[in-house]
Amino acid sequence: MRRSSQSPRGRKALSLLEVVLALAIFLFSLVGIGQLVNLGSERGEDVRLQLQAIQLCQTKLAELDVGVIPLVPQTDVAYLDDPNWHWSVACKRNLLGGLWDTHVTIARLDAKGVRTEWSLSQMVLDPALRGERSGLAGESNQNDSSRPGAISSDTTGSHSQAAPASSGPPTSSAPNGGK
Repeated sequence: MRRSSQSPRGRKALSLLEVVLALAIFLFSLVGIGQLVNLGSERGEDVRLQLQAIQLCQTKLAELDVGVIPLVPQTDVAYLDDPNWHWSVACKRNLLGGLWDTHVTIARLDAKGVRTEWSLSQMVLDPALRGERSGLAGESNQNDSSRPGAISSDTTGSHSQAAPASSGPPTSSAPNGGK
């Protein structure tokens, strides 16, 4: 036989306690998801700033390489476009004549006043010696066409130039300071 639904203990809906508990769990998970979105946005901003800093480092290394910036130490020079970015250059002569060990550091002050730095190092040929053959130490005055970058003559008098040897990509160091 079936029992009728006249019993006062019959369950037809959720109690108020169950609804409040489900709502609390939902809100707690919503706060957690909001924190994850905020954390992801901060990491994305960090990556964007790191990319911009590395591009600025590479630009300064290229300027040193072609002689736009002299090969002398310079510290904490502000960029004209954005005064929050600063650059420094450390240069010293290498043991090989005509080569310089250069180290470019880019720094940025954030809104909280925290300074974060990125840096790249590279060996640079002295721009004053470009095109000179006698300026490099240990180099002979003979025409050595087997050496990369050497100029060789053929019987017709025309000149060809071999591709210069690559010095390799600049090395990078991890950001210092910051978060």
